[in-house]
Amino acid sequence: CSRMALSVAAYGAVSVLGAHTSLPTHFTSLLAAAVDTALLVVMSRVVLWARMLSSRWVQTLTALAGTGCGFELVLWPIDLWQHDTGSVDPVFGLPLVLVLSVLVWNVAVTGHILRHALSTSMFNGTLLAVVYTYVTISVFRTLFLAHQAI
Repeated sequence: CSRMALSVAAYGAVSVLGAHTSLPTHFTSLLAAAVDTALLVVMSRVVLWARMLSSRWVQTLTALAGTGCGFELVLWPIDLWQHDTGSVDPVFGLPLVLVLSVLVWNVAVTGHILRHALSTSMFNGTLLAVVYTYVTISVFRTLFLAHQAI
């Protein structure tokens, strides 16, 4: 359980870094990271509970938070590069290709984790990973980027 807490704390801390490249203040970055971390915790718990596999939650959350932390660390320099060059608009270019590649890789890894946690097919695990990613991005955009031109 201490590994889970460490993974979730690291995920939250790294999420602050990622959010800070898009958000104007430290407070909103902290808030966005807290919301993102809460979504990870709650959604993983609910999905496992719905399949009556709650006993796998600690292991699943540890894996999701740990890999999510790694992916955020990979994305962070790309986000900084994109913002430093002023190419924050979704224009086709190397930063966008890299971000999309990492996003697809993240969905595949998350799908693999969910497949094992739920004892289901890779298709179902990936489908859940896509839904989770969509919900997370939608919540972030709605709560924190709604006032900015997207």
